[in-house]
Amino acid sequence: MADGFHHRYYRGVLLPKIAWALSGGKGDQAKIVGILHSAFKEYFCIGTTADLSNGRFMVYMSAILMIMVREKGRLIPFYNEPDDIEEMSMPEWLKLQKFIDK
Repeated sequence: MADGFHHRYYRGVLLPKIAWALSGGKGDQAKIVGILHSAFKEYFCIGTTADLSNGRFMVYMSAILMIMVREKGRLIPFYNEPDDIEEMSMPEWLKLQKFIDK
């Protein structure tokens, strides 16, 4: 079972950032977060995120981020990345990835 940090990040940061990116801040953000959570669980055939291990939860969140980049063109930073990641040049981003991968 994933620890509380992963769940807090997922519900409190990741999904709200995606909701904001997709809606432009319009609409009921809490409702959009709930819809996103349900849609992602259905897409990945997950009954509940509460049963995921830390590793599986990280894979799940990484897959969501990849969907955002590939399908929507939105780069949402992960918890170990800076918030201004969309404004970074490619050399800056590659330098950051080398640091993160260590």
